[in-house]
Amino acid sequence: MKKGIMILAAVILMTLIGCDKMEGPYITDPQWGISTVEFPELQPEDLYRRILVEEYTGHRCANCPNGHEKLEELHQLFGDTLVIVGIHAGSLARTNDDYPYDFTTENGNTLFSDFGLNAIPRAFFNRTAKDIAVSEWISTVNSMDISRSYAAIQLINEYNANKLTVNIKATMLSEYGNPLQLAVYLIEDGIIKPQLNGSTHIEEYEHKHVLRGSLNGTYGDPFPETGLMEKDSAYTRAYSISFEGRDWNAANCSAVAILLDPDTQEVIQTRVAKIVE
Repeated sequence: MKKGIMILAAVILMTLIGCDKMEGPYITDPQWGISTVEFPELQPEDLYRRILVEEYTGHRCANCPNGHEKLEELHQLFGDTLVIVGIHAGSLARTNDDYPYDFTTENGNTLFSDFGLNAIPRAFFNRTAKDIAVSEWISTVNSMDISRSYAAIQLINEYNANKLTVNIKATMLSEYGNPLQLAVYLIEDGIIKPQLNGSTHIEEYEHKHVLRGSLNGTYGDPFPETGLMEKDSAYTRAYSISFEGRDWNAANCSAVAILLDPDTQEVIQTRVAKIVE
């Protein structure tokens, strides 16, 4: 009987190992703990509600540069009210001889699959306005009610000797009944790689806001441990990741904190901060 149990356990273990096997440039070594840095007093710019814009794109997508231009237009209009994350996913994000650089991430692929996307360019806005075509991006932002800010997020990044620590403080400004989760993403600007634009192959195209991965999973983890944030209370956390052996340029990278409701998928607050100021 014991031998049978041992064999069954081994089979289950091998199955789990097989299921967990992944390929690709994934972040596999994040670490987190309680932040020990001193955060400043909240300022007016900390209090207003921002909009997370997740743009789904691909380097073999002929229409995606049009989406990139529209995002730049939106950024000019709305400034840092928008926090932009560019997610390369889907068949048009795959590599080939002309487009050999792999922009995809495990997290981006998961979001693309979970949200049932089948076309790009598309964008999500605070994950409440979903799968929106480029022609509707401006009207979507204009229609969003961001008058109520539930929480304030402050970020302090520490980068030294190829190690990044993202210190996060979230202060609850209003009552919110559902448990919350915090996700921490890493994005990079200024990546010069090929891009298809219409029928034109652009060898040196500047890719911006590119998702490099998450420091704590696609949807993050409960924040605080219970997920329940009390009004007028503040909570801190720190996430660390090594840049060693990766082709990320820290000078072009930023950390994005996303406070979300896992039940409704709504992003209730977000904040971005460059790693190296």
